[in-house]
Amino acid sequence: MDALKARLIIGAIRVLATCSLPMAQRLGRALGGILWKTGSDTARITRINLALCFPEMDATEREELAQESVRQTACTMMETGIAWLWPQERSAALVRRTVNAELLDRCMADSRGLVVVMPHLANWEMINQQFTARYHGHAIYKPPGLKQLDQFIIRQRRQFGHGFDLYPNTRDGVESLYEAVRQGGCAFVLPDQEPSLKSGVWASFFGVPALTSQLVPRMQAETGCAVICGYVIRLPDAAGFEVHYREMEPGYDDPDVVTAAAAINRTVEQVVMEAPAQYQWEYKRFKRRPEGLPKVYDRRRPAVPEAQ
Repeated sequence: MDALKARLIIGAIRVLATCSLPMAQRLGRALGGILWKTGSDTARITRINLALCFPEMDATEREELAQESVRQTACTMMETGIAWLWPQERSAALVRRTVNAELLDRCMADSRGLVVVMPHLANWEMINQQFTARYHGHAIYKPPGLKQLDQFIIRQRRQFGHGFDLYPNTRDGVESLYEAVRQGGCAFVLPDQEPSLKSGVWASFFGVPALTSQLVPRMQAETGCAVICGYVIRLPDAAGFEVHYREMEPGYDDPDVVTAAAAINRTVEQVVMEAPAQYQWEYKRFKRRPEGLPKVYDRRRPAVPEAQ
């Protein structure tokens, strides 16, 4: 049964790879419209997250932002075939502009190693095309649980340009990532995924306590690597994408891990505000809560009035 599921998923991705970017985005916006109108869990979580993070925003404006966010995230889903299966030259051509590329080049020329903090903005997969055209990269990922799909994902990531090595989110995988950075390599880390209680600290994210990974602060402290932020913005009218690199907010290298985590979250906030509808608000970023605070995604007793 697992093998069949994997084949079906891979088959769907291959079908999506036959789409042009405009067609993939039309499919995405259509899917997003269905998810919104049917009152899906995706739409519900988006409303909750935006109500938590933008309580001062006009309710109508926030509802419009939530609806567009669902559509944008659905576009990312429908672009999977393009990001994974198109030849690199063709997919890389969709990156119309790279902003502050000299920052990346300067850090890559430094033998200290580099961590690129990459938030879930637009189709973050597209940064792989631009980066691996010149450099080799490393990243942690969560294996999907289906062996054939896992092998497919690893194979596709490694095929581009200079390649991209993936390590499972296990102790050995994290150590492999550390070693790659110690050797002067570049690691890409998603900073806005909720870690386990053991590996996270509480830090504000848009004014809301968010369990935030210690991985980047610990890696920076232990290896002395450089840290920058890289992100993708989807251009209007299916015109392609922009890849951006920028400096981190002050404090990211503070020896106090909570202070450093808060600075990383501030960096993500700055990036999100460049294209708020393109951020993945559909993720349960606040699933765990500090002791004494109510759960926010509980259907039975919603903690956020706007989400009822």
